[in-house]
Amino acid sequence: MKKPTSIIISIIATTVVIVGIVIIEKQNKTPIERYTETSSTLNIYVNDEQIVSESSQPCVNHVVVNNFHTVEYEFLSYEIVDDVYIDDQTEYNAEFYFEGHIPDPDYNLEYIDYPQMRSDYPAVDEYITSNGNSGMTAAEYQSFLEQHLSEYTSIRHPHTQYVFVHCRLTNITNGSIDEYVNMLSIVGVRNSVIVGMGEFTCYYDASQHTEGEDRIHHFFLYSFHESGESIECVIGCELREDYFDLSEDNQYYIGFIPIGLESYEQFDPSIDEGFVALDSLRQES
Repeated sequence: MKKPTSIIISIIATTVVIVGIVIIEKQNKTPIERYTETSSTLNIYVNDEQIVSESSQPCVNHVVVNNFHTVEYEFLSYEIVDDVYIDDQTEYNAEFYFEGHIPDPDYNLEYIDYPQMRSDYPAVDEYITSNGNSGMTAAEYQSFLEQHLSEYTSIRHPHTQYVFVHCRLTNITNGSIDEYVNMLSIVGVRNSVIVGMGEFTCYYDASQHTEGEDRIHHFFLYSFHESGESIECVIGCELREDYFDLSEDNQYYIGFIPIGLESYEQFDPSIDEGFVALDSLRQES
């Protein structure tokens, strides 16, 4: 009569051992190994056309947590609007831009070609390289700028792209919390090299601070009052060609840059759990 019970106990014991082995193996894997494992997929090519089996598609995670582990960001969709169209679109209202108006598609900036100036005047190059310790005196450098700066100054419009991300933010603490959504970053990568970084400081449609000094200092602040409280919002950033390489070959990632990096060479957003690939989201048309 006791034999069936013994068999059941044996099966349970075997299952516990197997589960234990799986957990231990998973804990022994590095974060990169676990990332690679969860991102693996079976690629099949038919007539040079790639087909991905539904059963083999990776589990794409569109959720990240801020550096303080207080607010969860779930990314829902995105849109990139080129500067030549920013004045024509009606989706993103003027009042939600930080400046309070739709950006001028033809705005101009003053550019100073310091690399050419330093190449033409070695003494200037030496002065700048040495932080003013050699090459010329501070008075001589100031006099040089007064005479020659205009020769290396031009006015032009920088090509600009505006990235808008629709997301859901959730308070994951046990109480109230303040969150500055402009801490979210976008990173451009090409051939495994970071070619630009920017913060979402252009647009926000859920601001609680829209007037005067409050707008200037706290426009991107949102105060969550209860644990589990969520909002849906659109946040936007401006990518300008004078500080962000806008090549069509870029891969873009959004998330939170790790705190305490000694250099960005230590950081790879393609495998960092704090980042999501922009093109993995649904693209608004």
